Amino acid sequence: MKIIEALRGKKILANLNFESCKIGDAGVIELLKILEANEKIRTINLKDNIISDKGALALAKFLSLKQDVAINIENNNEISYEGAKELIEVSNNNNNLVGLDFIYSIVQKNG
Repeated sequence: MKIIEALRGKKILANLNFESCKIGDAGVIELLKILEANEKIRTINLKDNIISDKGALALAKFLSLKQDVAINIENNNEISYEGAKELIEVSNNNNNLVGLDFIYSIVQKNG
């Protein structure tokens, strides 16, 4: 995504809103790679995108490194029980995690 690529080198952004941008796993993974160097990032809104377990695992890894970030991944993402479990485990081990919201995102194992 051109928007994500434009963020490369921007280290002072604190809040990003990608609500309803149709970002999938590849976009999330690229975004998180870029944000690893950003010390100021505090909130990332990924509400209403197309993130699945692969993106959820990348988010979990990111949250294990960035312990003071809030991520909103609610509504119409495609995260299954396994992806949600990884995110919950990271949040349990992250005492500084500001927030993690994935309401209405979890796809049941049986559909």
